[in-house]
Amino acid sequence: MGKKIIRLLIVDDELDLLDPMRLYLVQQGFEVITAETAEAGLEQLAAGDIDVGIIDNKLPGMQGPELIRQAYDSGYKTKFLVYTGVVDFHVPDSLKEIHFSSLQVLFKPVPSMKFMVAVINRLIDGTL
Repeated sequence: MGKKIIRLLIVDDELDLLDPMRLYLVQQGFEVITAETAEAGLEQLAAGDIDVGIIDNKLPGMQGPELIRQAYDSGYKTKFLVYTGVVDFHVPDSLKEIHFSSLQVLFKPVPSMKFMVAVINRLIDGTL
């Protein structure tokens, strides 16, 4: 049997960031699903097995941390990263309660896409 393909969900309303990120991650062998709102992200989570969600902090309507908490409360086994341009972002208490770590926060712009891939792989293998 071959290696399991990792399914990623990227939720970001900034298409100029979303599209290149999706293309790069697909080239790296990931299956990538995208959504532009938290609500659409939750629909994607309900539709299928997502291994890792890369969730923008600030979204129209529901914010990224709320999406992550709702996914956790719904029993999804997805692991999450927050992707934010907010320089002074701190993990909210609602996520600390579910053992979400500051190591699961990536700041825009990410130093390199290779760095993002390394973080995703560490999250998948449990070393993050």
